[in-house]
Amino acid sequence: MCYSDNTYSSCSELSSENLRTCFKIINGYIFLSSTEFLQTYAVGLCQSFCELLKEITTEGQVQVLKMDQLLGNMIEMWVDRMDNITQPERRKLSALALLSLLPSDNSVIQDKFCGIINISVEGLHDVMTEDPETGTYKDCMLMSHLEEPKVTEDEEPPTEQDKRKKMLALKDPVHTVSLQQFIYEKLKAQQELLGEQGFQSLMETVDTEIVTQLQEFLQGF
Repeated sequence: MCYSDNTYSSCSELSSENLRTCFKIINGYIFLSSTEFLQTYAVGLCQSFCELLKEITTEGQVQVLKMDQLLGNMIEMWVDRMDNITQPERRKLSALALLSLLPSDNSVIQDKFCGIINISVEGLHDVMTEDPETGTYKDCMLMSHLEEPKVTEDEEPPTEQDKRKKMLALKDPVHTVSLQQFIYEKLKAQQELLGEQGFQSLMETVDTEIVTQLQEFLQGF
């Protein structure tokens, strides 16, 4: 897919009459290859749209309405297509990406808060393992510089190439960011932004069973 990173980053620099063309291009890519496009560009687009909402003038009010709809549709499509992502690493990355939209006072993002939490809990089910002794959960995808791979007598010790691969993996947020910790921090920041009452109203949009599962995963925080 030949899509330029500069397309969405320069949206805020466009005049209101050119925003329509920009949105049509983005819509076209979403319909052309939604899964690939959203996995790669959704976070940048959402952040760009949110910034644009802060800077828009009266001249662009009609485009704001269209942009709100596009932003909401993009998040909704991203959430709906999550089941098409089968690799646990990519599923965790998608959850991290959606959570990165928080905290936010943007009404469009808040309307999709339920979907973001649902995806986040799915991600927790994918990556969390329970310690039978302590009853606490740990993100099984986290890697440490101090960890050495276990080698049995029948296996060869790690090669220099293996070590280089590990060093590269250690730069990947999938292996360096705890999904459990990230969710906790994002929810706490959202609560601080909205206040206790506003945050509780937002949490009430999430299914009670999902909330129960979320609380179980976040016990100890």
